[in-house]
Amino acid sequence: MTLLFPLVSNGQCFVSYNPAGYKHNESIMIFERYPNSDNYAGFQIGHCIDTSTLVFSNQYRLIEGFLYKYEAGKMIKSNQQILFSGESESVYKAKNRADFSGGWHGDEQCKRVQFYINGKPYQFSSNVELLSCKEFRYEQESTIHETAKTVNGVVTPNSAHPVEAIHFKSTTFKNVGYETLNRLTWQNSVDVDFWFMGIACVGKVSATTLYNEKDKTVYNYTGSGKTPMNNVKGAKELFYSNDSTGLSAHVISTLLLPKNQDENCLLKAWDRDKDSKYYRWYKQEKYPEKGEIWESSMTVSFFANVNSK
Repeated sequence: MTLLFPLVSNGQCFVSYNPAGYKHNESIMIFERYPNSDNYAGFQIGHCIDTSTLVFSNQYRLIEGFLYKYEAGKMIKSNQQILFSGESESVYKAKNRADFSGGWHGDEQCKRVQFYINGKPYQFSSNVELLSCKEFRYEQESTIHETAKTVNGVVTPNSAHPVEAIHFKSTTFKNVGYETLNRLTWQNSVDVDFWFMGIACVGKVSATTLYNEKDKTVYNYTGSGKTPMNNVKGAKELFYSNDSTGLSAHVISTLLLPKNQDENCLLKAWDRDKDSKYYRWYKQEKYPEKGEIWESSMTVSFFANVNSK
């Protein structure tokens, strides 16, 4: 197993914006250059809008990531997917609900979003192509709403969509990866089963072999659909690599609030067909009280052998 970490990041980053680039809604692309390489990690943020009662989504979220090359003034997308489509920021599961709440799963409504380039607010008004920068960040404040329940075998949403939590999210793209901070402020006492406070769909192109810092057992992930690394208490880091592509990755998350609970979180990795999915989850024995705050941070980083194609 080979893990490849750059000594210094060159910080080269580009941002593009298309007001109708994601399902006819806003799309932002962030391209980060692998050091000493002509390869770029390209990440897409999409404005996800689904007004159906069941999905109830109006939010900005990280969609996916691919390997790109810069040729003739354009970013050329490869078929190498470093971040698979799905939830790669955070999501929670309330008891007796038919689905997860927030993010990819819906039941989240954006109230405010702000974009930043090099730490300064930036307002997109029309198409932007490859704006050079050192980092890009977006911040979103949203409400997360009650998810549908299964009643007599039928998935039944609550048409009133009561608010369960205020969600603040800040995701920064730099150093060939991203850092995301997620904060839940509970608006009522929700029976939460668990919170995936760290979750990332790391593509197989970077993740066929992996281990965590706690037990250091090396696992080969071949798309079995199983979870060989399962619920390792206190572990927080996953080291990934794919020796055939020369690509690797690293994910680490920390539970910031409630205090002194990070060591009780559990880490697992699901061996899916297209990704080796990182899950770090927090479970609280009692209901969160109204006004209680849960907060976490996660960093997802990608690396490449300079000789990889």
